[in-house]
Amino acid sequence: MFRKIKISTKITGLVIAMVIITLLAVGYVSYHVSKRDIRERFSNNLLVTAQQRAGKLNHYFDQVKASLIFLSTNEIIVQGTVAAPEPGVVSVDEATDEFDESDLGSEETTFEDGFDFAPAKPTYDVSGFLNSMKQAFGYPDIFITGTNGVIKYSTSTSLGPGSNFIDPDGK
Repeated sequence: MFRKIKISTKITGLVIAMVIITLLAVGYVSYHVSKRDIRERFSNNLLVTAQQRAGKLNHYFDQVKASLIFLSTNEIIVQGTVAAPEPGVVSVDEATDEFDESDLGSEETTFEDGFDFAPAKPTYDVSGFLNSMKQAFGYPDIFITGTNGVIKYSTSTSLGPGSNFIDPDGK
């Protein structure tokens, strides 16, 4: 069968077969190389995006941490939220301050002008300070609670001092 085909036709067929095989080999190699490069590029983009978002989250939580440290060490909040003693309860320090051994032999215990004044304690506007911090830091609400969970100070209109948080489940 091959003997009846002219030599020029055989050479032409051989050249066409070599070109087709070469094209198929180059196409196959370039397809796999480009597929690998696309996957690698996608993986790198995904990694960069994840690192950027992780950086944003870390920055956000560092900012929240710094805000909480500032709020927890602020004198207005620390001094303004100190619990007042219950009526009728006298601490040991107060009881010993009233007793002075030098008063035992003295008949007169008044000062020169006749009045005994205690220094005025500073007042702290905790609610006003919390409202200004709420606006400055962009918080929706700020709550300060006691050890038993009762709200002492709040910037919320729905939850005021003396109330507890509402259970979202209603249980």
